[in-house]
Amino acid sequence: MLILIEAVCSFFACLFFAIIYNTPKKELVYVGLAGAVGYAIFFTLDRYAHLNAAGLFLASSTICIMAKYFSVSHTMPKLLYVLPAIYPLVPGAGIYYAMHDIMIGDFASAINEGMLALKTVGIVVLAMILILPDQFFKFTKLAQKRAAVLEEEENAANAAADAQK
Repeated sequence: MLILIEAVCSFFACLFFAIIYNTPKKELVYVGLAGAVGYAIFFTLDRYAHLNAAGLFLASSTICIMAKYFSVSHTMPKLLYVLPAIYPLVPGAGIYYAMHDIMIGDFASAINEGMLALKTVGIVVLAMILILPDQFFKFTKLAQKRAAVLEEEENAANAAADAQK
């Protein structure tokens, strides 16, 4: 039950970040879905298997793969889906606590928190660097199918315009 609550909260967090980024309204659900699935994977692996780093990498990779699929099937940019969906994995609290520890003079704790946050960001970025380029998971057949459908729609619209003249 807890994982469902966490996934729903993540869905809405990603949805609201997508609204801030002026994501088209028809794409909001897909952004939230990518964020919810990614965070559910991370939460499950971190909470039950104690695999924090593997959970982060797998969750980030899943978000990137879903973003690539959605971008090809909806002819939108990949970053439209990735940026809001990755927010639940960003270590905002860790960065805050590191800065707080610096301000109060507890440098040992600040280094510890800062290194954990840096590790988390590094894992998320590594997954994005490995998955987002089009060398892997190309979805070429889907892209060709989508291009054919768009071409047919354009030809039908041109034929209708010519018939009206």
